[in-house]
Amino acid sequence: MAEQSKEIKDVDNEDIDNDEQTNDVAPDKESEDVKQPIVINNLGTVAVNKEVTSSTSPYYLPSQFKPYNPDSLYRKRGNYDLYDEMREDDQIKSILQTKKYLMLGSGYSIDVKDEQDEQQKEIKEFIEKCLTECIDVDFNKSLFEILTAMDYGVSFSEIIWKLSDYMGQQKYQIKYIKTRAPHPFLIYQDDVGNIEKLEQRTSLHGNIEIKDLTNMIVFPYQMEFDNWFGKSDLKSAYRAWWSKDFIIKAWNIYLDRFGMPLAVGKFDSATTTSEDQTKFQTVLDRIQTKTSITIPKDLELEFLEATRQGDAGYQNAMETYSIQIARSMLMPDLMGLAGAKTGGGSFALGQTQYDMFLKTLEWTRKELQR
Repeated sequence: MAEQSKEIKDVDNEDIDNDEQTNDVAPDKESEDVKQPIVINNLGTVAVNKEVTSSTSPYYLPSQFKPYNPDSLYRKRGNYDLYDEMREDDQIKSILQTKKYLMLGSGYSIDVKDEQDEQQKEIKEFIEKCLTECIDVDFNKSLFEILTAMDYGVSFSEIIWKLSDYMGQQKYQIKYIKTRAPHPFLIYQDDVGNIEKLEQRTSLHGNIEIKDLTNMIVFPYQMEFDNWFGKSDLKSAYRAWWSKDFIIKAWNIYLDRFGMPLAVGKFDSATTTSEDQTKFQTVLDRIQTKTSITIPKDLELEFLEATRQGDAGYQNAMETYSIQIARSMLMPDLMGLAGAKTGGGSFALGQTQYDMFLKTLEWTRKELQR
């Protein structure tokens, strides 16, 4: 039995020796060029120190050169004019303001890992004092302006520092955060989607090139596929907004045309002179709201009322498009800002919609927190 086991071991050793000899082959040129992957935690996970995919995709039109904003509404006119007009809409303004107020209304806090650690407590107190007492422009106002990314898709802000005394020591503190209008900014990106530099086009000072982004806050809203220009909250509401704007104009024309009755004058051409006819026509042209006139019996004056009564469907169309705007911006129907009259409803349903609405805002709050 011992001899048998010895033979087995000898055979195994021979196999191992044969395997080693087989593997001891000089590597070819191709294998030398291949770098060995780094294995982490012995789980076979390869640590890649360089991105291998590209941010270039059909999302960016191949006929256009970077940098450019791929937003379809921006590209209609080559600027943010459409978004400027949409922001003036009463409903869109109320929805945007409400969302921003709800996100910032609960305030903010500075958290540290260990509240008992004296050094961390001191740092926390210093930051809180910098953001409340030492800052020149209210910090909440700065956050509110950064959230204009919801309007345009992205916001550009610059942190301005100052050196001032704090407990007998000179320390750098935030003087204020200035959010600039996004209209003149261009974003230059590399092939993997990272920002290389910013460029601000100005008429007075020429183009300002910003390569050091240390003090810049670029805040994209609903960023997808490395698109640092983000996606505006208003983009999905554009069709309903355009239709609503058209309906308002058509409704005003309708009210102007049929709001007042048409004055019609009648006369007997056999007994009325041409001079009297001209005077009568002048009177008809100058009739206003409180005008009163006297005319001879051979002249008649009547007012024709419009046969089409009511709002001719304009009211329903307005409410329909307003609801579409609200839903595209994730505003619940029972919040009172959907455009149509709130006819009441289940309290439980209203509470559920409100809770869901707050959850949609929580994501943006976390992005702003970062």
